[in-house]
Amino acid sequence: MVRWEMRFALVSLVIVALLGWVVQSALARFVTDRVLDWQARETADDLRNVRQAVALVDWTHPLSPAELAAVDGVVRQNLPHQVLLVKIWSPQGQVLYSTEPQIIGRSFEVEAGLAAALAGRVSADVSDLTRSENAEERALGLTKALEVYLPVKDAGGRVVGAFESYRDAAPLFKELAALRRFLVMVFIGALSALWLALLLLAHGMSERLRRQHAELGLLNEALQRAVHRVEDTLHGALRALADAVEAKDEYVGGHVERVAAYAELMAEEMGLSPAEREDVVRGAILHDIGKVAIPDHILGKPGPLTDEERAVMQTHAARGEAIVSRVPGLEGAAAIVRHHHERWDGRGYPDGLAGERIPVGARIVAVADAFDAMTTDRVYRRALPYTAALRELGVQAGRQFAPDAVDALRRALQRMAGGAAPAAIPAAALEAAAAAGEAAGRAPAAGQGA
Repeated sequence: MVRWEMRFALVSLVIVALLGWVVQSALARFVTDRVLDWQARETADDLRNVRQAVALVDWTHPLSPAELAAVDGVVRQNLPHQVLLVKIWSPQGQVLYSTEPQIIGRSFEVEAGLAAALAGRVSADVSDLTRSENAEERALGLTKALEVYLPVKDAGGRVVGAFESYRDAAPLFKELAALRRFLVMVFIGALSALWLALLLLAHGMSERLRRQHAELGLLNEALQRAVHRVEDTLHGALRALADAVEAKDEYVGGHVERVAAYAELMAEEMGLSPAEREDVVRGAILHDIGKVAIPDHILGKPGPLTDEERAVMQTHAARGEAIVSRVPGLEGAAAIVRHHHERWDGRGYPDGLAGERIPVGARIVAVADAFDAMTTDRVYRRALPYTAALRELGVQAGRQFAPDAVDALRRALQRMAGGAAPAAIPAAALEAAAAAGEAAGRAPAAGQGA
């Protein structure tokens, strides 16, 4: 049984037990009240002759000894054998007559049962005989007694007093105890069956949930494989598009792989989320996709571009965004493609964005693109050494490039130096970054290093 089933079994057992105790207690109380009511009515029937006899007596004034003796004779003659003692009360709580002569004439507190009888109702209760008026009952050896209170009415039907009788409650309690034991057994059986049914239901649900969980696990694995296949297909398609651009320029072979590798390391160094890092990598792969729309004579021109040619070349950023944005899920990459030629000082294109308004992914790709462009041969110039390229990035930090992106590239290359760097990153770039870091560590603390 799994842990949650054990917890359910224990909790449900406690709840069912408490519920059973409450219901059984309420039902036992209900049965007890019904039994007492039945006993009260039975006693009232047994004492009908006595009540009719004493109803002829004038209870509005104290009885003489002769009258008391006459009442006592009538009462004892008609008293049922199961009734042990009787009392007749005045409305003020005075004992007008009793089979216990020593308390006749005494007054006591009017209890609830007596008050009910004086109000014209028949009532019954079980007394533990602790009141001062019960000394004679205790003397008879009683510990509990069934007290029945009956109204005494005159010929006109007016309540002139109350009749109280005592019966030994031991037999009644014995019957009630047997009834309670029966109820307890019935409830234990019923609640045990209910608890077992709940346990079996919970176990069945648990088994079904486990099967569903296993099925969902298999479906999730299949979905993950499908997602990976889609991602691989998308990545392959993106690489194919990038390769189509590189195929137009024999001097930029491997540029996309290197820019993507630099950008991914920088994004990790800057603490971007996995989704943001994925956008950066895709944006780096596609950053020059718009050049497919640039005429070959401009794209491969060996000399400086004219103003008109430069304007055409600069359209590749917006054209690239238009291409990439058509693919669902590449919205973040499309923004990087559009803005990777923006400058930190706002003098870039196509929108002239500056500072933090430039998307962080575009700021990263701009540095990675420029670093690889400076360190590879182009048709119009020779490659710069990696040390010189890093120095130039430092000079342009805060002007053309975002300072945090430049620092991220330097730290990422230094971190990769001597480690497992991506294959696309040249070893010379790592060595130059490591050397620059060592030189910065030996330099005086004054001033800002490049």
